[in-house]
Amino acid sequence: DDDYELDKAKTTTLGIDVKPWIFSHPHEINRKLTVNIWDFGGQQIQYMTHQFFLSPDSIYLLVTANDRKESTNFDYWFKIINLLGENKGKFSPVIVIKNRKHNTFKFDFDEAYYRKFYPHLKIEVREIDLANKRYDFKALKELLVVLIAELPIINSERPAKWELIRDKLSKIDKNHINFERFKKICEQYNVTNENSQMLISSSLHVIGSILHFSKDRILRDFIIINPQWAVDSVYSVLSMEKIETNNGRFNIADLDTIWSKYSFDERNKLLALMKKDNFEICFELKKDNFIAPQFLQNKQPKYTFNDKNSLKFRFQYTFMPKGIISRLIVRLNEFIDNELMWQRGVIVKNDSCRARIVEMESRDGLKIIEISINGDELKRKYLLHTIIKDIKVIHERWFKNIKYNEMIQCNCEICKSSETPTYFKYDTLTQYIKEREKFIKCENG
Repeated sequence: DDDYELDKAKTTTLGIDVKPWIFSHPHEINRKLTVNIWDFGGQQIQYMTHQFFLSPDSIYLLVTANDRKESTNFDYWFKIINLLGENKGKFSPVIVIKNRKHNTFKFDFDEAYYRKFYPHLKIEVREIDLANKRYDFKALKELLVVLIAELPIINSERPAKWELIRDKLSKIDKNHINFERFKKICEQYNVTNENSQMLISSSLHVIGSILHFSKDRILRDFIIINPQWAVDSVYSVLSMEKIETNNGRFNIADLDTIWSKYSFDERNKLLALMKKDNFEICFELKKDNFIAPQFLQNKQPKYTFNDKNSLKFRFQYTFMPKGIISRLIVRLNEFIDNELMWQRGVIVKNDSCRARIVEMESRDGLKIIEISINGDELKRKYLLHTIIKDIKVIHERWFKNIKYNEMIQCNCEICKSSETPTYFKYDTLTQYIKEREKFIKCENG
């Protein structure tokens, strides 16, 4: 907005602001493009929730200023954009915007470094002064218009009536509607088949016009046509002071206070939105008492665990995005042993088996989720299968392009009792044994 006056009192973005931007297509007459701008803070506590909306078919703007006390975490942002901004070999463009507030940048952006390590990313760098509307601001807007028009999603196939239905939904002065009303709107445009209606719902969900979690039996009849409302509702819980001081714990009375303006049905559905199989933010610890694992204490609690002869398995990453462990704690909540959980780990129990799952870093800088299981040799394989399955569900739902290796511990007598056992790639090991039917010698001999 060329006429917007900067609010000098506002120092940081808390939560998310969603704003539409409508403009003419740069090359096609009489064609309008509608863009949803999601403006969110870069604070550490918000990292886990970024996966709700970081997606391909987007343009990423990394805004940094030369009055910051700390350097912008460019390494993390480029890694997460590289991971979440890819679809079928196409990567989202990245614009680094340097907002000039003083003459020099204390923490400057090393453009050559990032171009070298991300040659497949289209990286643009612009220096502007948002307090002084000069040509550089206009040039940035022109660049954005061109890049948006080149996005694959702009010219991809979509359901024929999607735009008419989207425009109709945007004129409804409500935050959400039920599926029956959505169905009637579709029927107004001769979309009468329920599968076609669900296809349009899915299409609008993907581009961020609505939120519809159609596979959830509670939320299937809850179509959010104002995403800002849902985002604000979730962030109002996550920004609650009590939740941080209580290590992630809150209760139904807290939610009733925060969501006092919402109906009973809205509160139930918003809570369902935050739980397993949707946002995976929290779970019910006991009746009407909840916990959001991302706020757990960093300090590991005291516990005993028999590591001798335990079954060990690892997921090994060159880059591990924030939130895998906290999501895993939500997914495994029914198995948690005596509330033994912290920011980097959890102890779970099933039948006669007990497992320790810990996020750690190897000596060579690789990120690791290590799973150690003791107990009955046959039953512990079933528990391992459950844990692996849930980690892979998290990968598939939130980080489709994540690169990792599955590692299995050597089963020789030395490695079984060693604090530094040898690990082999699981797929390589099984293939080797299948083809050669030989033993592999480990580093411990």
